[in-house]
Amino acid sequence: MRKIVFFNIQIFDKRNHDRYGLQKFYKKKWKIEYWELTKLQKKNFKRYYNFKCNYVKVRKFENFFSLLRYILGLKESFFFVDQTKSFKYGILSRLLTLKKCKRVVVKDRWSGLNLYGYASFAYECYRFFESIYFRPLNIIKVPKIFFLRVIDFISSYLIYPKSSLSSNFGETRNKKFNFTNHNYDYNIFLKFNKKNKSKKNNNHIVFIDQGFPMPVDRELKYQHSQMNKKMCMDETDYWDKINSFLNDLKKKYKKKVIIAANPRSKLNKKLIKFEIIYGKTADLINRSFLVITHGSLAIQFAILWNKPIMCITMKNLPASAFIDAQYHSKKLDLSVVDLNDYLIKDVNFKKVNKIAYEKFKTNYIYEKKLKDESSWDVIIRKLDLYIREKKFETE
Repeated sequence: MRKIVFFNIQIFDKRNHDRYGLQKFYKKKWKIEYWELTKLQKKNFKRYYNFKCNYVKVRKFENFFSLLRYILGLKESFFFVDQTKSFKYGILSRLLTLKKCKRVVVKDRWSGLNLYGYASFAYECYRFFESIYFRPLNIIKVPKIFFLRVIDFISSYLIYPKSSLSSNFGETRNKKFNFTNHNYDYNIFLKFNKKNKSKKNNNHIVFIDQGFPMPVDRELKYQHSQMNKKMCMDETDYWDKINSFLNDLKKKYKKKVIIAANPRSKLNKKLIKFEIIYGKTADLINRSFLVITHGSLAIQFAILWNKPIMCITMKNLPASAFIDAQYHSKKLDLSVVDLNDYLIKDVNFKKVNKIAYEKFKTNYIYEKKLKDESSWDVIIRKLDLYIREKKFETE
């Protein structure tokens, strides 16, 4: 039986189950494991997800050395999907390949993400210098950022092993197994469209919650940084501004407002004046009149369904939120509203720029020639080809 391991700092939940196409692997008779490395990233991180799947073996490692011991004791080889990036994870990936396991890199395809190694360095520079524009004191971070970039370079090119198969990355040993593919969430879009024959009622305004003022991804990514050990802003102040703005939109457009909750956030319902719905972000966007966001990845559903989008910013949000809002407004021709300084009579969303939307779709969301096919079907097909050509047995 074929075996694949997902090697990730994120917790195993329904979102990751769906995004990683695990059901497709199961139907193709692959043995599946998910190695949860969250505690390696942040020792005191609380696991509060209860999602279970009977065909996925979840291994929860409590620290670096427990995983190291497990890898050293392995007696079988397999493919592993590696989405880590740091010195210690590079060591673990290298050890796995010494155990004859095959590294698979599947990068998300999205504007602003480091999709193709250091080819996007220019955009990284753009993000940094624009962040200085919004936060001049960020200039003092230059030495630290330079040092971290050097470490990234060393770990990426010297420590991490070359992958056997790579999607949206481009660093395989064999070009045949290096290819571009869809964004993860495009698979959810395909699945949704297959099950739902258009429910575009345009009957509400949806705000895409990103877990601010302390998103889970931010908490995990920056656990070693002193400036990020606390929330990026006061939770009450954040939701006061969001509530006020959404209420103004509700009155102006005479539409119901719904909060599409981040599946990994624990929203304080006492602070929020609107209906909160978990686990139905795609459906809510599909039936929306207008989508409000700081710059969430979920706006791709709005782009795919040609929905109007309005970006919002406010004082004390991370520089990345300002940058994402400005960047996407330029790429997609969107309105941006600063919640610290606006008059509702002057707030208007722009009509969908279909040319900009279509260009964005093909550049950052899906691979045109594979438009009707799940990215995981493509990856499984490539893995089967690799097995046939390399005669790599996983039993």
